[in-house]
Amino acid sequence: MCGAVVVTGNHYVLDVVAGFAVAGAALGLARLLPRPGIVPRLGGR
Repeated sequence: MCGAVVVTGNHYVLDVVAGFAVAGAALGLARLLPRPGIVPRLGGR
C-alpha cells in the first residue's frame, strides 16, 4: 500500500513536469512561427 501511494505521488509530479515541457515547447514554437498579421500578401499591393 505504501508503494501505491509513492507511485501515485510520483505520477502527479511527472504530470507537472510533462505539463511544463509541453507548455515550453508550445511557447518556443509560437515564438519561431511568424505572426498571422505580419505575413505579407502574395500578388497584392
